[in-house]
Amino acid sequence: LNVYFTRHGPHMIKLVLRKKNESVLKFGVSALFRGVCLFFAAALAAGALTVREFGFFPYLIGIIALIGGLYRETWIFDRGAGTITSIFGVGPFVKRQVFHFSDVAYLGIDHFVKGETQSRDTVVKPNRKGRRAMLQFYIRLTNNEKKDIEILPERSSGGRTEKDAYAIAVFCGLEYSVDREKDPDV
Repeated sequence: LNVYFTRHGPHMIKLVLRKKNESVLKFGVSALFRGVCLFFAAALAAGALTVREFGFFPYLIGIIALIGGLYRETWIFDRGAGTITSIFGVGPFVKRQVFHFSDVAYLGIDHFVKGETQSRDTVVKPNRKGRRAMLQFYIRLTNNEKKDIEILPERSSGGRTEKDAYAIAVFCGLEYSVDREKDPDV
């Protein structure tokens, strides 16, 4: 299992794009991921109830699985209301932010090398002395503030994040900016 967190560094919980209805797109953690995590948490809880000597490690894994099942990271793009809503947190402890389309300058994709100063012209081969080509999908607001939606290794994206970002921009009628096309060697 690859684990990523978009807020503070590399993550591996890939966000998926789904159409909720004719005016709403959701970009977030899949229901399958959450369901599998909750299943493992329930299985470990059942095991803890039936086995007399249940070690510390299964409890720890069960708690991690439960947190994974309750984890929420969703971006809702509502063209009918003209809003983008960010929902991030665990269980009932979520942070919700709403951005109006009028406050959004554009949706963007930037490529960079982890651990180096960003450069729009840099293309790096993966795994060269720990350097890794990364991809960042974000919202640029009119006040020049940047809100990260997804950050992941470029190779893991496989072009999917770029396609999703473009589809969201077209769906919402927002500007779209990409610093360069996907590197076929990454």
